[in-house]
Amino acid sequence: MNSRPDHNGFTLVELLVVIAIIALLLSILVPTMHRVKVLTQIVVCQANLDGLTIGYIAYTQDNKGGLPSSNTNYYGRHNPNYWVDAGNTPEAIKRGVLWPYIETLDMYRCQANADAFRTSQYFTTPVIRSFSANAYLDGETHSGVSDKVTNYAMIPDPGGIFVFLEEEDPRGWNMNSLMARAKDGWYDKVAAWHDNGATISFADGRAEYWKWRDPRTLIMADNFQPGNVDIERLWKVANPRR
Repeated sequence: MNSRPDHNGFTLVELLVVIAIIALLLSILVPTMHRVKVLTQIVVCQANLDGLTIGYIAYTQDNKGGLPSSNTNYYGRHNPNYWVDAGNTPEAIKRGVLWPYIETLDMYRCQANADAFRTSQYFTTPVIRSFSANAYLDGETHSGVSDKVTNYAMIPDPGGIFVFLEEEDPRGWNMNSLMARAKDGWYDKVAAWHDNGATISFADGRAEYWKWRDPRTLIMADNFQPGNVDIERLWKVANPRR
């Protein structure tokens, strides 16, 4: 008679080996899954910007080339020509002239920033709109920096002028247009939600992903950044007169 007990379970060594294998697989799969998520969000945001920009162009075609104003004005002041109204609310978007062309709120918001909240000294709100429009396209003028145009026919090279770009407004306001400053600094804070980059669209209807190259762009601790190649790049597609 065999009195030795049967061992139907795992030994401690075997369990440790299994755990080690699982940990190894996770170390391989998790970064890959994160990368897939990042790439998917970029594709979705580019598609959203494609749609917004096509709606933008359709508006100009229905209005004898007239551009929607890139400005959003201040709270409580509504201009019937603004692409959206000021404020980070669904109502502000629905009051804009592009809403009849793009009646989907999610298309105005970056998917990488969709669940975030903006917190400022004034309030905390969920992110409703992530994109801002180029000041050159009938937007605001600040110290003569933006020589704006008001008609699509006035844009000399639609493929070389940006329309929409992801902006991270630290105030939480999402107010006014996006202004590109002189070659040594920023006026407005560009976003870097997509693997240290952002999506941008152009007046010919296409959208692209731009990876920011200067680490100072990601921090934005100081608006004055001489030699920043990202400022130079954006400057070239903001206003052809510069």
